[in-house]
Amino acid sequence: MKIKNIFKIMILAAFSLILTACTNETKNVQAKQDVSNKAITIKVPIVSNSGAVKLSYSENEIKSMFTSLHLEGASKDWSDNFSFENVKIEVPTGSYETKNKDTFINLDNAPVERIDLSKSSQIGLYFHEISVIYTNANIEHSALVERPIDVVLLNHYTGETEFFNLNTVDFNDEATTTWISQKLYEMNIAALQKDAIFEELAPIGSGDEPLEISREGYEHIVSNYKFDNNQRFDESYSSLEEFIDGKEGICNQFAYLYKLYLDYHEIENRLAFGNFKGIEGKVDHVWNEVKINGEWISVDTTGNGFGSGGTYENYFVSHYSSV
Repeated sequence: MKIKNIFKIMILAAFSLILTACTNETKNVQAKQDVSNKAITIKVPIVSNSGAVKLSYSENEIKSMFTSLHLEGASKDWSDNFSFENVKIEVPTGSYETKNKDTFINLDNAPVERIDLSKSSQIGLYFHEISVIYTNANIEHSALVERPIDVVLLNHYTGETEFFNLNTVDFNDEATTTWISQKLYEMNIAALQKDAIFEELAPIGSGDEPLEISREGYEHIVSNYKFDNNQRFDESYSSLEEFIDGKEGICNQFAYLYKLYLDYHEIENRLAFGNFKGIEGKVDHVWNEVKINGEWISVDTTGNGFGSGGTYENYFVSHYSSV
């Protein structure tokens, strides 16, 4: 690991102490009362960096959502003899199914929202809201309860999904976005310290100029790695260590591996997300952009070229883990 990178990790550790907005502090949730019907609706806001999120709730977890509430002016009778049969779930940006009273939710139908972190930095996030509704004749007044934000982050380096609860209902959009951006940056730093990744990247890049080093990394990846069409529609996600070991993967793994290579050599870079020209619909491709002599050059290590600008449309860039 370069001394500069180690110094950056020390700075990151100090900066992370500032993020005290995401602590274990809890707040009493105030219910908005309404007498139009006898139901309690819990809104569960979810934000993610992935367009495909899978969640599951057991019967006890759903029951706890309601029985743990303390609604002002409401008697406790409504929560006695809780019945899962009286629960209804609404998922506007996805679907769900119930098996043996376990609920499985698939969030895969939200558009990506491009959030500006600064004039030159963006991040793509997906926003969802699940409604869990419980009806019971003993409920005196209907109530709408807004839960704290759940953050679901796909770690593109490990392939794992991580869950966080921000524990406050007034955590504003700007603070949430900044927190997510910082968390993704931490994942990037952690990946650079993985032995398998470090050993793969360190021997590459013997040139002196950013353009030469960038091309050498590009040539190494396109010569040694294959695009695996079988994984393209696979809902599982392989880690970069598995990608390095098997030498096959999809665009995400190609782009994130090349990104780590550029970060290791301290070459300014960013990820790009979008579509090939003429292909409409969801954002479904990831590639890289490298800053050479003050200009951003598109680089697609899946084999679409070094300097592949003009190939894409409807895309945005992300600085969240660049050097």
